[in-house]
Amino acid sequence: LGKAWTKKFGSIINISADFASFQSETGIGGIVSMPTVFNINYYPKPAFNIFSHLYGTHYFTGGIDDPISVDMGFSYALTKDFVVISWVNKGLNDAAPDLAVHLGFVYRL
Repeated sequence: LGKAWTKKFGSIINISADFASFQSETGIGGIVSMPTVFNINYYPKPAFNIFSHLYGTHYFTGGIDDPISVDMGFSYALTKDFVVISWVNKGLNDAAPDLAVHLGFVYRL
């Protein structure tokens, strides 16, 4: 679900469901979770994007804490098909990683 509020500002809500199975000492188990992402994007120029993402995951399987974290970063399209992206991730509770810095490249085929 997304909304472009203006030509330069938009937001997206992404809710999904995941199931992960695993083998434990007591047999096959599973984790059911619902990751949720709320994005805010700002495009000051067509090739430049500033974004913030709020991540949260709810685990329906007992005994697992629900991590919540936030990303802030930018992406810049060097060409139509090649994008540089960088962001910082900060955990907002004990279940999420404390801090991470990312740098990536995207090439669209």
